Amino acid sequence: MGKKVLLVDADMRKPQVHHRLQLSKECGLINLIADDNLTLFIKALINYDNNNIIEDPSISELKQLIDTLNPESTSIDQLKNKITNRIKYKFRYPLRWLLPSEDKINCRSISNLKWLIQNVITQKRPEHPNLSILTTGEITSDPTKLLYSDKMKRLIKYFEEMFDLVIYDTPPVLGLADTSLLTPRTDGLILVTRVGKTDRSALTQALENLKLSQIKVLGIVANGVKDEYRGLDEGDKNPDGRVHPDFTGSIKTKVLF
Repeated sequence: MGKKVLLVDADMRKPQVHHRLQLSKECGLINLIADDNLTLFIKALINYDNNNIIEDPSISELKQLIDTLNPESTSIDQLKNKITNRIKYKFRYPLRWLLPSEDKINCRSISNLKWLIQNVITQKRPEHPNLSILTTGEITSDPTKLLYSDKMKRLIKYFEEMFDLVIYDTPPVLGLADTSLLTPRTDGLILVTRVGKTDRSALTQALENLKLSQIKVLGIVANGVKDEYRGLDEGDKNPDGRVHPDFTGSIKTKVLF
């Protein structure tokens, strides 16, 4: 279809996307929201490609690299060469000691932030070239505050401009405010349940809560459907005479743009 899709792991409590897709979560959504200085930018560049790197670059080398980086005029290949030849993610001095003034590289400017999101922070899988993935990044102690922040509002807008479809993987609906804070800024929500795990009463309660919050539910996806249940219409019985199994367990959401 050729659509540009972004998958965002917005579950800041128990993130799973990086684990399931075998990706790094060194830099991600939390860093984009929480970092107001240049730390995120530098860390992201360092983490961009870590092959053939020098173990212990000197402070002068780091300063020179940081001072000369210009994300709007430097190509990806040039950045990769600089990073892989001269710097490593884990070095012995606090990164904030090495930061230049913000007028040289400003993560808070729209153009630089978009460049950072598109070319450095998001990750890809070779088998899905049109899919970009934004992991959670460093774990935070206050996810609700970050999701409700003005920075998150701006990021949602940037994502919408940069991609054709944005999917947010969020925590369970019941018991947490995260999803109810994020969903109203999107086009709607898809509930994801698991057959044999999600309690029917919990599903009903979740749908009622979403209705009261005036959150648009685009649909429900049931995972874990066994072969003998496929193709059965509503009300049909299984081969052994039982109806479809009850849902028990947690409910997760996929919030769609």
